[in-house]
Amino acid sequence: MDTIALIAAAVNLVVLAGFAWWIVGWLRSLKAAVDAQKETIAAQKEFIQVLKPVLDATDTPKMLERIESLKKLFDYEKEALQQALKIVSEQHSRVKALVELDKALIERLSELKEKK
Repeated sequence: MDTIALIAAAVNLVVLAGFAWWIVGWLRSLKAAVDAQKETIAAQKEFIQVLKPVLDATDTPKMLERIESLKKLFDYEKEALQQALKIVSEQHSRVKALVELDKALIERLSELKEKK
């Protein structure tokens, strides 16, 4: 019976460690996406500054409305990505806590088995 419990705990630990590893990879790719979005926003901001003389020479009000709506859209996307990163980070913390709990459980089971 103790052997089965140890095997079950070990399997749980391996599964949780695999899940944690997967979450870490997902977090890294999400962070890369957020960083890429930041670079895109910075490049677009620079592009808008370059276009400012052209905008002043053309239909400024309509162009500025479009630029402002794009800026709002990019800010919204940036905020959504940051919130997603925060959620994933919280999930990662929970998974780490579960992994630590499983480690403690395995250690405790090993101690109990050694006492018998």
